[in-house]
Amino acid sequence: CKARIEAYNEGKDDFVQFFEGDPMLMSIDAGTSQTEGEKATRDEVEARVKKGVQAAVHGAATAHLPKVMILGAPGSGKTEVCRRLAEKYGCVSISMEVLMKEEAEKEGSELAAECKRVVGEGGRWKDISDEVLIKLFSARQAQEDVAKRGYVVEGFPRNGGQAEALREQGVMPRAVVTLDIEED
Repeated sequence: CKARIEAYNEGKDDFVQFFEGDPMLMSIDAGTSQTEGEKATRDEVEARVKKGVQAAVHGAATAHLPKVMILGAPGSGKTEVCRRLAEKYGCVSISMEVLMKEEAEKEGSELAAECKRVVGEGGRWKDISDEVLIKLFSARQAQEDVAKRGYVVEGFPRNGGQAEALREQGVMPRAVVTLDIEED
């Protein structure tokens, strides 16, 4: 069996290279068990394959949905562009300001308490920590209406840390649009 595995591994690169960088290529650990020092069971391998295939199928099933981030300076028209895109494509328009205010009305969570504090001080969503903003957006984009219709989000992310945190959570927009205006 060892010789057959070695032969497979030697020839694998010949065909895998054609799929490198493609999200359809999944490398599943079929040898290591979650129990230290043991080989993976058939059930463990099957569960890993199922998880990967389900993610791929879900990705393919939602590939047509708009996932758009509209970025730009104040006065560049982000709000109106988001409203019109949501109307035209039937997707959900996400406003971080609205998310913050809705969360501030809730009780019992650290997220709600932070939003309530900022709203109480007269602050805006831009005054909330990156961590809280990421949680707000992640929770909203996981809701059923967004999962079924897609989204367009206004002015978020605002910095590289937020963008990286979203990427780490698997949030990958289909388009990021920057509205550029001249400084006058």
